[in-house]
Amino acid sequence: MTYLKRFTSFLLCGSLLVMLTISASAQIKDISGDWFGTLDVGAGKLRLQLHTEKEGTGYKGKLISIDQGNATLQADTLTYNESTGELRFVLNKLQVVYTGVWDSNKSAFSGDFYQGKNMKLVLKKENAASFTAKKIRPQTPQQPYPYDSEDVTFPNETDHITLAGTLTKPKSGGPFPVVVLITGSGPQNRNEELMGHEPFLIWADYLTKQGIAVLRYDDRGVGKSTGNYAKSGIPDFFRDAQAAVNYLATRSDIDPKKIGLMGHSEGGVVAPMVAAEDKRVAFVVSLAGVGINGVELMAKQNYLVWKSNGKTEAEALEREKLMRELFIIANATPNKNELGKKAKTVLEQLYATSLSEEEKKKVTPEMFNLQTAMSVSSPSIAAILNIQPEKYLPYIKCPVLAVNGEKDIQVQADENLQGFDTQIKKGGNKQITTKKFPGLNHLFQHCTTCTVAEYAEIDETVAPAVLQYVGAWMQTQVRKK
Repeated sequence: MTYLKRFTSFLLCGSLLVMLTISASAQIKDISGDWFGTLDVGAGKLRLQLHTEKEGTGYKGKLISIDQGNATLQADTLTYNESTGELRFVLNKLQVVYTGVWDSNKSAFSGDFYQGKNMKLVLKKENAASFTAKKIRPQTPQQPYPYDSEDVTFPNETDHITLAGTLTKPKSGGPFPVVVLITGSGPQNRNEELMGHEPFLIWADYLTKQGIAVLRYDDRGVGKSTGNYAKSGIPDFFRDAQAAVNYLATRSDIDPKKIGLMGHSEGGVVAPMVAAEDKRVAFVVSLAGVGINGVELMAKQNYLVWKSNGKTEAEALEREKLMRELFIIANATPNKNELGKKAKTVLEQLYATSLSEEEKKKVTPEMFNLQTAMSVSSPSIAAILNIQPEKYLPYIKCPVLAVNGEKDIQVQADENLQGFDTQIKKGGNKQITTKKFPGLNHLFQHCTTCTVAEYAEIDETVAPAVLQYVGAWMQTQVRKK
């Protein structure tokens, strides 16, 4: 996300559509199979895999982001013109269009991957095992673990889906206090895997070694969990987290009075929402969660991301202003089919200021307006826009810890931490602790450029100081009688 993590957690963010014609040489006849390429997104790189197979007289395909937990989305369209050698696929949800042409000299498709900006992408057949090999980060725990690790499933009976995850717990003793880990936005597995990092694996390992059981689970529609992620938003993830609490309360090895929730980014919205309604929740930890309303969050995020990408102060402020206007209109338009019409003026201004002159040659205003409107109308983005902390934070009665990185450009630290403090105290709950960690980004890594793309370039997954601080706070909560 550039809007929250939903756009960043599977590639980048953007608004859309490009067509490109490149001269081609002798063409390939059958493009079935797996194609691999590395996308340079500025300060970092993402490995991508395009799987194609024949369907009738044409093809279908899916795009896999290897460095983001093998997050997978089906292409809405995938076409190959054998006479020109042009390969083209579109992923509407991510506002992605790729157009490439076969180059027989390279035995590859060379072209443009467009998602808010043009990025060159060469796709070719590679040795799958070596290309997709997982990078082992320094903090990644290695088996055998000094604790028990159990694969589990539990039902979300309301939505008739089954969630799959891992429960780690000390080898002896019990019943144990437990914390449920809730991922940020974007389709993520139980380890919250993104850009070559597995933050929740690190958190589970650290906390379990401290005597706290940890349940982490695949998002609905991801990994071994059933359901449809693409059609889901915060209300759905709320019910999934509630199902996790219900499941843990049935286990004899878990202390039902010491079930906590810890969410990252969007998960830092879901966790407090559940705690406000379910009084069984003993404590809440928000890792870069949201303490202000969704419109302001995403408007500010656009400003910070544009600044991080080298835009001037004036350009970033203009971007923030226009996106705020668009988000307000989107929130006030129940019929999303009317959004393009109601937001026509601001969409035209965004087209004029967001695209380079070269990009405007490839993207018509009509295409841009349609796809941008589609983007902010998706269930996931609509749910983020509708975040209203004042409707749930004042109703939390358990202890809450909210932490942010000073250099976070996705969820700005000062405003959101202040939002947590103000709203929770408004309900009479004084058990709120906030902490800003200097020099850390949205993933709680020490950063240099502190852009989204830099996440993949940093070997550190979670700063040890954050693990220690959160772990110590959590120990204090679970020791209470």
